[in-house]
Amino acid sequence: MNVSSSAATPTSMFGTKKDDSTGLSEAALGQEQFLTLLIEQLKNQDPLNPVDSTDFTAQLAQFSSLEQLFDVNKNLAAMQDYSATTNRLSALDMIGKQVTFTGSGTVSLGEEVGSVPLKFDLADNANQATVTITNETGQEVARLDLGYQDAGSRQISWDGLDETGQPLPAGSYNFQVAAVDEMGNSVAVTLYGSGLVQGIETDNDTGQTVVVLASGQVPIDEIVGVRDN
Repeated sequence: MNVSSSAATPTSMFGTKKDDSTGLSEAALGQEQFLTLLIEQLKNQDPLNPVDSTDFTAQLAQFSSLEQLFDVNKNLAAMQDYSATTNRLSALDMIGKQVTFTGSGTVSLGEEVGSVPLKFDLADNANQATVTITNETGQEVARLDLGYQDAGSRQISWDGLDETGQPLPAGSYNFQVAAVDEMGNSVAVTLYGSGLVQGIETDNDTGQTVVVLASGQVPIDEIVGVRDN
């Protein structure tokens, strides 16, 4: 489509060139800018060489496509908001329950001494597996020798006692599992943390729903199990 008799602009308004009369990048045009350019091009067309009807129809088709894309984006944003709201509402049922999550071997010890489940996965059979438990300062407080363990999902119970058999104070603790096969090679371990859900919040930076535990926040998509306390 010609703006004047001496200079021509590309037929498509979605190229990467810049229109000098507007200072707008054609690759970043929105609905209003696109329509403004289309009108200006019609107003400034060469009377001796008017715009071809086929080109004009193509421009209108592009504008229609642009409108549809904006509508799709708005609908997707609305769907994301709805999904986030649904996640928060469904997550409310977790409050007061114990959850298991991936990515961390963090567990919570309550005021009353009781068994705390320590869950992990072994990629292969382990000829020897050892669990080391540390407090919030990183100090080792207990060590459990498990001996031989089959590959797959494993869960053991920790009684909340230190290495001398004394009850440990309530709080958050971390556990690590060191496992080796019969050749002495390390076996890959995946840890699962657990804790009592105290609340549900939304991360201000990501907008993601997070579960609030005594040990911190856990993204809801990392929760792999929920059970009554």
